[in-house]
Amino acid sequence: SRTHLLHHPATGRAAHTATLLADGRVLVVGGCATDGCTTADGVPDSEYYVPGQGFTAGPALEQPRQGHSATLLADGRVLIVGGWAREGAAPLDAAEVFEPRTGRFEPVGSLSVGRGGHSAAKLPDGRVLIAGGDTDTAELFDPQRNVFIPAAPMPEPRFAAPATTLVDGRVLIVGGRDAAGRAMASAVIYDPASDSWQATGAMSTPRDKHELALLPDGRVLVMGGTPDDRTLLSTTEIYDPGPDSSARDHQWMSNDTSAWRWSAPTAAWSSPVAAKRPSTTRGHPPAGSTRSAKRRRRCVGRRP
Repeated sequence: SRTHLLHHPATGRAAHTATLLADGRVLVVGGCATDGCTTADGVPDSEYYVPGQGFTAGPALEQPRQGHSATLLADGRVLIVGGWAREGAAPLDAAEVFEPRTGRFEPVGSLSVGRGGHSAAKLPDGRVLIAGGDTDTAELFDPQRNVFIPAAPMPEPRFAAPATTLVDGRVLIVGGRDAAGRAMASAVIYDPASDSWQATGAMSTPRDKHELALLPDGRVLVMGGTPDDRTLLSTTEIYDPGPDSSARDHQWMSNDTSAWRWSAPTAAWSSPVAAKRPSTTRGHPPAGSTRSAKRRRRCVGRRP
């Protein structure tokens, strides 16, 4: 029988994930489907986007979830971690993988603690770092054994903080919210070689609900967000790990007089001239990311 394709997703979603598969399709997973995630249960299904054609139904999840993470593994599977089954519930400690060879989701062990709004990043050796989410704990998923193993704890709890793997294999985690719900300007780096964390340069502005992207030259662009759930930021900042990203003690990049400067032990942030833009509307999590920035009611910018 022919697959039924739609021009638009069959289900409206928020706090979901979207992951590009090796065959070019996009796997859309979970989320909430009613009233902006304030009272909704997690969506128990998935969809595929087929480029140039449209959307079609995907397999059911092992566990309905929203505010989870999705990470493409080296073997083509997609690791789905944590989130919430419904609004107001405790975060999930369950994980599952999408197996493209069978087109199904399969359970794959449990986290050490329930997590939602956590950071996730694939390491060069294929493992996945899972960190934070209202906790300072971290762990590593080993795709060869399909198990989670403990990792060194973060310097402090950090929620909804985007992460990226740098060209030298370390992981940069930026901003987010602290245990008191305040936006953070600080950033930390995880070194998988030593299983250790270290603080790196702070941004000029605390940011929550922001996003970041690794640039072709190894620097990291940080965009937007909000410092207080009232002001939306139109500023951008660039993190420069230095001329030798494998070095632990290199010099700060030089900036022209229009750029901001900070001091930190290993790396530099810089920023073009830009301004804050006041807004009467509250911020939403950035779209187009495999990491969902949702916690309880936070996907609509409200504090719990």
